[in-house]
Amino acid sequence: MKKILCAVLTVLLLFTGCSTKESKIKPLSAEFSENVSIRHKSVDFKAKLEHSGSATKITYSQPKALGGLTLIKDGESCTAQLAGLNVNIKENLFTENSAVFMIDKALTALFSEDAKLETKEREDTLVISGSIGGEKFEAVRYKNEPKLKTISIPSGELTVSFEQTEK
Repeated sequence: MKKILCAVLTVLLLFTGCSTKESKIKPLSAEFSENVSIRHKSVDFKAKLEHSGSATKITYSQPKALGGLTLIKDGESCTAQLAGLNVNIKENLFTENSAVFMIDKALTALFSEDAKLETKEREDTLVISGSIGGEKFEAVRYKNEPKLKTISIPSGELTVSFEQTEK
């Protein structure tokens, strides 16, 4: 009787699709340093994007005229650095459409526990959608590794493409 019961349970497990192999998706880290390509309003930039959980830092390398320019958005303040000069910028000096503000808002929403985000699976990626201040954004990450692939904010004409990480 025990053998029959074991055989029936085994067959049931096989046909119900139960499996011990479960894919666990590792969460993204709110702290990272990545080389990125930024396309903002039909202008292309190369930069290093760093996020520390509370601050977003962009150091431009291309175009050459902006090489070394660093913008840091930390809470309500923004700092610009170039050639040893630091300028603390008032909140209203940059517009809400500036790349550093939009990227910071998207990352803040992406790592917020309170944000209402929708996740969809596509082949080897996860597409995370949400909104920031009424504007929709989309972040694409790899399914098998905790790395971002892109962030886009269509209404702001902004796309950030992540290259290989440096960590």
